[in-house]
Amino acid sequence: MKEDMSKEDNILEINNLSKEFALEAGFFSRNKNTVYAVNDVSFSVQRGSTYGLLGESGCGKTTTARLCIGLYGKTSGSVLFYPEKDSEPLDVHSLNGKAKRAYREQVKYIFQDPAKSLNPRLTVLDVLTSALKFSSKWQGKKEAFELASKIISEVGLSQDDLFRRPAEFSGGQRQRISIARALVMSPKLLICDEVVSALDVSIQGQVINLLTSLKKERNLSYIFITHDLRVASYFCDRIGVMYRGVLVEEGDAKTLYKDSLHPYTKLLFEGTRISSNESNLEVKTVLQKENACPFFHRCKERKEMCGQSLPDFYQAGNNHRVRCFLCK
Repeated sequence: MKEDMSKEDNILEINNLSKEFALEAGFFSRNKNTVYAVNDVSFSVQRGSTYGLLGESGCGKTTTARLCIGLYGKTSGSVLFYPEKDSEPLDVHSLNGKAKRAYREQVKYIFQDPAKSLNPRLTVLDVLTSALKFSSKWQGKKEAFELASKIISEVGLSQDDLFRRPAEFSGGQRQRISIARALVMSPKLLICDEVVSALDVSIQGQVINLLTSLKKERNLSYIFITHDLRVASYFCDRIGVMYRGVLVEEGDAKTLYKDSLHPYTKLLFEGTRISSNESNLEVKTVLQKENACPFFHRCKERKEMCGQSLPDFYQAGNNHRVRCFLCK
């Protein structure tokens, strides 16, 4: 499943990306707290690969993904998209008008809950083709129906299902419809936000297998957001582990479980083996900028220096880097 790809052939590059949200207690409140959701995050997604963003609820992985597609404006940093190999990059947050619409045809976002993201009043056919009407790929109703019929079959449903409404389907089937809606534009990159987390284990496997086959057949790239290490280790090529808005470790998915160095990553892997574990704690909201190791308050191995400054990335091996003073 894992592929050997050139480091230079990136489809997306995230450089020193940060995002702050203003948080006020009420409309007339003078309390101007700030949530530091993403802090100096950098990684790249190789063309034809799957990059997993991993971490507990509230760690900033969904905010990072939404910054990648431009749903949120950045505070600082950049997101660069390479439409083709060796092409000039597009600065995602500088795009507007036609260029922005063209980018969103090539990069599609699949939400966690299809019940909320699929309009219950529309038929599946309308769900799949409504956005197509306002895109550069619109060629007429007949061609749109033929395309929808082809793609609905590609995701494991039938042409008759095009005339039903989303509420008539199971959770796994609705997620297939969400995937089909994304595929209508023939994208190059899919951002999958916890797309299997609400599904039964057996259905999770079916959806993961579908995404795997689509990746191969369509030469797709993925950003795969999950809190499940087992799913990430199986499906992804590389994994980036986030905590309190900071990317703390990054490595190959097939070896990170045994090579992990950061105390937080180790805690996550322990949590997959032990049912009751400290790793089940939810990440607290970040109301001040991280100027030290974000895991300092939970780390059992911490030293004084860990609470004084944020460590730089340390290259721990081939394709493996970690942001930790203790790992040098």
